[in-house]
Amino acid sequence: MTLPVEIQGITWKNVHMLCQKITKKMLKYDEDNGIIVGIGRGGLIPAVMLSHQTKFPVVPVVWQTRELDARKDSLQTLVLAIDRPSTIFVVDDINDTGKTFIGICDELDRLLKTYKLDIKIDVITVCLFERHRSRILADVVGETLEDSRWVTFPWEKAEFNG
Repeated sequence: MTLPVEIQGITWKNVHMLCQKITKKMLKYDEDNGIIVGIGRGGLIPAVMLSHQTKFPVVPVVWQTRELDARKDSLQTLVLAIDRPSTIFVVDDINDTGKTFIGICDELDRLLKTYKLDIKIDVITVCLFERHRSRILADVVGETLEDSRWVTFPWEKAEFNG
């Protein structure tokens, strides 16, 4: 027997308000030399919205276990293009377990140690929503979820948004 799951549909208005809140926090880390990494799929839309608000460039990154080579190549290209001290803001829609942020941060750390020893680069994790039980907590969070409700975003399939 499957237990019913509480679903919380997030509206565009909610997303805009969270992005405004997050932008203020991001700018405390870096006002001039930020780079936004949008994690495909869910993190791409908030990444673009945050890019418009901060004026930081956005770089899309596909991060899926089955596409290991593609994800490493896109992060390596990003790291090799950085030519000055910068802050990389890794953006996702939700930090549920922490697995995505752990994987990306580990890979960025490896690449930065390999290619950018002489340039100071900080990596900051950012998400609209975060589960309080995640294995890694994001640096910048729009809202923390204290329960197990399922969150759906306005860019997801309409059938899941009620």
